[in-house]
Amino acid sequence: MSIEAAMPPKAPGMGQLEGDAPQQEPIPLRMEYGRTDGRVLRQVKRTAKAALYGLYRGAVCHSWEVFPVSVQKAGIIFGKYDPARELFPKDNDFGKYAVSCGSLQRAERYFELFEQGKSVKEAKEVLR
Repeated sequence: MSIEAAMPPKAPGMGQLEGDAPQQEPIPLRMEYGRTDGRVLRQVKRTAKAALYGLYRGAVCHSWEVFPVSVQKAGIIFGKYDPARELFPKDNDFGKYAVSCGSLQRAERYFELFEQGKSVKEAKEVLR
């Protein structure tokens, strides 16, 4: 099945990729992610290149999660069209593709480095 055959009807303002494949803005990260243990991740700061979330239990923020924004391309999954979307890191991505910080000051420093295009590995070297 081609990507065109699985696509929903074209929305107004939708552009085109190379080879006439449909293009649209990726679905952005959510402002808040609930966890099964009652904690909530809330977006604190966001740009096109980096995102910073606070991990809250009630009104208290316990830690900060910061990462470069990555995008999963649109494609066909199990025969259905899956639009492009920004990805929130999985638990096992932390350390390699994202970092968790105990202080907002350190998290904001990582955020600045990700804004400059640094990878997690490069940012860790700078902050040693």
